[in-house]
Amino acid sequence: MGQETKLLSLLFLSLALGDVCFGKLLPEHSAPASTSSLESNDVDSAIKVSEPSSWTNNFNDTVDLILQVLQETLKKSNHTTIPIPDIEEQFIKKMRFIKIKGKLTARKGWFKDLSTVYRTGDAKIVRSGPNITISVSVGLGLLQLGYDYVHVKVEALSATGNLTAKVSTNSVFIQVNVVMSDTGKCNLTLQELEVTQLDELQVHVEGFKKTFDWLLSEIITIVSRRFKEKILKEVEKDVIVAAQEAMDNFHC
Repeated sequence: MGQETKLLSLLFLSLALGDVCFGKLLPEHSAPASTSSLESNDVDSAIKVSEPSSWTNNFNDTVDLILQVLQETLKKSNHTTIPIPDIEEQFIKKMRFIKIKGKLTARKGWFKDLSTVYRTGDAKIVRSGPNITISVSVGLGLLQLGYDYVHVKVEALSATGNLTAKVSTNSVFIQVNVVMSDTGKCNLTLQELEVTQLDELQVHVEGFKKTFDWLLSEIITIVSRRFKEKILKEVEKDVIVAAQEAMDNFHC
């Protein structure tokens, strides 16, 4: 039995002890009077799951442990960084009384770091018969993107460099449906994944001469707009596929 299975099974064991609903803790008489500490042999010996002070903490601790395993899995499979779409866009820069046409090309784009995923809010669980719905907000400790090749051409002038950008605060709402069978097996399905909080991009451009500083604002505007309109959607698609594949590998 793998780490993911043991950690997820711990969650279901907790659920089996009583009913849980959004935003509420179990009544005191529903909680077990005393339980011994639980420890998985497959998890690092330093990580132990003991009886929490509240049911909310219990589920939070379990989700945190699952996320720790997910972090290590992403690192080992080299899925911490994913490619992002190229940018090729024409623009018009106003310079006093004249308008200058230009073109921005950005290639070799990347987005990271999926392995820095962590919980940003309380895990909430609803149990209805054989169905269990788990909802939690997560974020990335490091949300950074970049383009290793950035080329700007304005009339007869051109410059080549690279850029990086990061978002300090971010949060994604995730909802997972778990269906339990009579035999004790379960099936996990990702029901919802939605970005609920996202700070503005902090963009840094390198390699351009100071004579092109007047173009930096245009580059930042284009990249920021593309990030919200297209890049973020592509990242979401990749994350949804990766998350569902990971859940398909859970057996409990």
